[in-house]
Order: sequence, then C-alpha cells, then structure tokens
Amino acid sequence: MQLLSGAGALAPDVRWRWTTFDLAIESRVHEFVPNRRLGWFGGAPGETPAFYHSWLLAPEGDGCRVTMDEAGVGSGAAAFRRADAARMHRGHALWLATLKWMSEGR
Repeated sequence: MQLLSGAGALAPDVRWRWTTFDLAIESRVHEFVPNRRLGWFGGAPGETPAFYHSWLLAPEGDGCRVTMDEAGVGSGAAAFRRADAARMHRGHALWLATLKWMSEGR
C-alpha cells in the first residue's frame, strides 16, 4: 500500500495505491470516522472508480467487530463476478482473518 500526495495517514479524501485480488487499485477515502467507520471508492488507476467498500467498526468486549460491505458497478466488476462468483467472498474472509491476526499482535 502506498499513500499518495504526501499523506501520512488515512483521512478524508486521501488517495492510495495497492494490490488486491491480483489487481492494481487506486482508492480514495470517502468516509472516515476514527475507530468507527472507513469507506472508500476504488478502481483501476486512472479510471472511474468501479467499487465502493466500507468497514464498520463496533466496540465489542476488549476489541471490536468489523463488518465489511462492498458494491461494484460496470463491466469490469461484472466480469470479475462471472469469472468466479465466490472469489470476492474468499478474499474478504482472508482480509478479515489477516486483520484479526494483525490486531491481536501476532
């Protein structure tokens, strides 16, 4: 992950580049409520965003519960789903497992 335009941390309108599902992505933070919510638009660098992704963080015990949601639009998103309808769900399960692992200091 690489923050763009000299940004030092995520905040509203911060852009970053990253790779997920073997795809190069450029994203821009849309919603940012520290310790509560993060939402961003993303898509291929230089193209109109093709998806919106959000994380809702809810305090729970000594930690928090993370709920993810994603919506995709356009022919690229449709082709991704046609190629393997469950790929996104498997990828998000991996994201959540990795987030849990990292947040627990492993």
